[in-house]
Amino acid sequence: MSIHSLYGRRQRPAHVVSSDTFNRRSSLTAVCPITSVNNGYPLHVGIENDDVRCFVCVEQVRTMDLTHRKCKCLGRASEHEVDLVLSYLASVFGW
Repeated sequence: MSIHSLYGRRQRPAHVVSSDTFNRRSSLTAVCPITSVNNGYPLHVGIENDDVRCFVCVEQVRTMDLTHRKCKCLGRASEHEVDLVLSYLASVFGW
C-alpha cells in the first residue's frame, strides 16, 4: 500500500502488519514503511513486487488512521514474506 507521509506531501509505500479484524474494528492500521535502499540493516525484510526488490523497515512500525489519508494497494507480499515480517516484528516486541 502507499500512504501519504506523516509530514509533507510525498507518498511512501508501507506494508500492513495488523490483522483485518483489528483494521475493521478500529480506525487504525499498523504499518511498516518500505524502502528501496538495501542498507543491510538486520530488521529490514526483503520483498519483491513485480520484480522490484524493496525492504520492509520492521523497526519503524507505526499505527495510522488511514481513513484520513489517501492510500491504495500496490500489491501483495507472498505468504513467506508476510511470515518473515511478522516473525521479525515479534522479535522486536519480544513475543
